[in-house]
Amino acid sequence: MDLEKRILLFLFLSSIVFGFSLTILPAYLSSIGFTPLEYGLLNAIRSISGLLGALATGVVVDYIGSLPMVIASLSLCAIGFGLMSIPSSTAIFVGATMLSLGGSAQHVSMDVFLSRSFDVEKYEAVYSKTYSVILIGSSVGGFAGWIPTLIGKSTSIVSRYSYSLAIASLLLLATLLPLYGTRERYSVRARKTLIASLKGFRDVCKGVALYLLIAEFIVSLGASMSVRMAGFYFAKKFNVQSNALGTMNGVTNLLMAGLAALSPRISASVGHPIAAYILMCASSIPLLVALTYAPSFAIAAGIYVARSALMNAASPLYTAFTMRVVPSDVRGKISSAMILIGVAGAFVGSIIGGVLMNKDLDAPFRVTAAIHAFYLVFLYAFVVRKSGKRITFYRA
Repeated sequence: MDLEKRILLFLFLSSIVFGFSLTILPAYLSSIGFTPLEYGLLNAIRSISGLLGALATGVVVDYIGSLPMVIASLSLCAIGFGLMSIPSSTAIFVGATMLSLGGSAQHVSMDVFLSRSFDVEKYEAVYSKTYSVILIGSSVGGFAGWIPTLIGKSTSIVSRYSYSLAIASLLLLATLLPLYGTRERYSVRARKTLIASLKGFRDVCKGVALYLLIAEFIVSLGASMSVRMAGFYFAKKFNVQSNALGTMNGVTNLLMAGLAALSPRISASVGHPIAAYILMCASSIPLLVALTYAPSFAIAAGIYVARSALMNAASPLYTAFTMRVVPSDVRGKISSAMILIGVAGAFVGSIIGGVLMNKDLDAPFRVTAAIHAFYLVFLYAFVVRKSGKRITFYRA
């Protein structure tokens, strides 16, 4: 099996487990009595953990390589899910911390691993293909959210969620098997010290990379107020369980996968990947507001599915563009910095969203719509219009 197929298989299998686990988490936490404020605090703590994980990983992957960090980060996520399977606030908060440390590290290391495994001319296609595979796997995992509600009905729903998370943590480790024997195709030049590696952060804090970092803070601030709390929002507002949330997430990911596969063609026709990204995202903003007026879960879920697909399907274009604008030996740091600034925005947004949702369940979504509109205007002004024709692209 060639490298591309191995990577795709790993991403497909691991995304099934992630999709299932993250689908049942909101209903699980709601079932054990978490309030919106507590859920917002949990997300804020996860944001801090993600920030630390991203910072450390960005340095390490440019120092020792990205593949070892892919393996280590996934193992940390598995431990996190295992701890969260214990229906105790302490275990859940500790597990969520480890899950976020591993999740941000996984994001950074996998993005870099892909950039060092394929020729730069294939980036748009590769990132779109891997993103689609992840979404399809997440969709399968989302639909699997029905499992805890259908089996073991002699036990409580909390116990069923708890057992499901424990099993998922073990399955997540098994998904690493397809990566056995693989390696980075384009290895970076070894750095003499970690201090020398740290200095590479200067290369991602200037020019178009800096604009992308600012934009990441803005969009993360808005998304963490509402979209990242959507599962909990639906559980509280419409009293739904993981089967309904899983179906919604599954359909969302399938639709996103289809649109993501088309995104390279849209980028080619528009002439600039970020311009294509903006066009695909813009139509999702009114749907955020419409969501808050939905009279039933079915209507709200339909709006959410359309909104999420439109906003996120072009993400591979954004990632590929980001990897192109910095040299290969600091790509760990640009991915790290993107997550770093993103979780900083998510920390602030999670607290604000928790406070707003505690008073009015719908308010965070309306605020997010305004923030996302500003985000797209910023991208157009500072990345597409101002600097789009003066960007230096780097080879793999």
